[in-house]
Amino acid sequence: MIMVKRNKREIGSRYEEIAAAYFLARNYQILKRNFYTLEGEVDIIARDKEFLVFIEVRYRINTRYGHPLESISLRKKQRLVSAAKIYLRQEGLSLDIPCRFDVLGILGSQDQRSWISQNQQVSLEERDVKPLIEHIENAWQLDEV
Repeated sequence: MIMVKRNKREIGSRYEEIAAAYFLARNYQILKRNFYTLEGEVDIIARDKEFLVFIEVRYRINTRYGHPLESISLRKKQRLVSAAKIYLRQEGLSLDIPCRFDVLGILGSQDQRSWISQNQQVSLEERDVKPLIEHIENAWQLDEV
């Protein structure tokens, strides 16, 4: 069981790397990655122009159990909002600053997952095999959940 958990974490880390590269290529400034609280974790915290953006990264090998973007429950959203509020307080920021929650869904195949594990240092542009990436900007607001 410990081995499976570590592998899931390693896989998650690899896909968060893809997500970070995706956002950097779109001129987001990455402020923090894997912000952990007792309430939950925010995968990426970034700045996009005037917005502070809390980003959830979801990955699935295929759609057998649904699309990655469909996998965010109300409880998960609530935990993300709680973690975001903790981040704002820790940084001395007002809850009224412009912020939003984005979701990045990454859908890939087993071959793609194997490819990424073998080629961690290769940029997205240099690879032939690319996962399908879907970005929902402003999926919800701080006060909507």
